[in-house]
Amino acid sequence: MEKQNIKNYAIGIGISAILIIGITVLIYRNEIYMWSLGDINSLYQQAEQHYKEKKYEEARKEYERLAKIDSAKQCQYRLGDMYFQGKGGEQDYLKARKYFEQSAESGNADAQNNLGYMYTFGIGLKTDFYLARKWLAMASAAVFTCLSRRGNVGLGTSHPVYADPVGLS
Repeated sequence: MEKQNIKNYAIGIGISAILIIGITVLIYRNEIYMWSLGDINSLYQQAEQHYKEKKYEEARKEYERLAKIDSAKQCQYRLGDMYFQGKGGEQDYLKARKYFEQSAESGNADAQNNLGYMYTFGIGLKTDFYLARKWLAMASAAVFTCLSRRGNVGLGTSHPVYADPVGLS
């Protein structure tokens, strides 16, 4: 009987260890994936360079790898835009929407705007004015916040255009 208890105890410990490892991998999957990619900055620069040189197929491959990172909102946006326009391969509005949503949920105003546009005009998906309004409102709020941080909102009379509208000074 004691051998059976030891066997059950060992099985319990093994199952617990597997669960702990599995949970750890789930929690740190993003970091593990980033580690597996290597130098992320150079990979991003390479993708950007391919895009600027209009080597869209190579750029799309690089952005595909980078877009899997949860915090890579610019790569997700760029990849969504490439699918939307058909750069580097076939046009795919569903994939464009997927990547725009990932980017938009991270706060990318361009992706939020594009989603609003897609929902407004029913491009690649069903027209939904509620979702269109949601995404467009988020985009405009993000842009306003960005501009107000730079001091470009509410220029008032201190702006040169208002201070000397005719340009006589």
